[in-house]
Amino acid sequence: MDFSRTVTDFAAGDTPAAAVFDGLSEGGYGAKTETSSVGSITAAESTIISRDFTAIASRLVVIFAECNIESTVADDRFRMRVKEGATTLGFRDIVLGVANIHQGITCIVPVTSFSAGSHTITVTLERVSGTGTGQATLASTSPAVLVILGAGPNS
Repeated sequence: MDFSRTVTDFAAGDTPAAAVFDGLSEGGYGAKTETSSVGSITAAESTIISRDFTAIASRLVVIFAECNIESTVADDRFRMRVKEGATTLGFRDIVLGVANIHQGITCIVPVTSFSAGSHTITVTLERVSGTGTGQATLASTSPAVLVILGAGPNS
């Protein structure tokens, strides 16, 4: 990371903040955990966790979401979605082969299209096949986790 540049080193239209951030290879936008379980997950989406962050233009952002889920019926398929508003940025499915035993589901989403400014990332779960009722089984020792990382210039 190069902090040796001075204000006189910037090109026309360049800003000191943008120039400094272009030298960053990685950095955190933020993280959040949730410890309150979410029950009655069926075909409708249920929000598990969400977080606001302020993006910098032309930056690669990597979103990491994880939680535990269980179902009352074996072989139900559930989907974790990582969303901004109504837009699904990425998703991951899991088939729960055993009833009433929680399993971890993780979704990692690289995003290159955020505009500069405020964004809200939401993680949801829904049942996409089967007949059981799901639950995101969360606790202080096994929380839902949402991490938003800046991963360097989008190039």
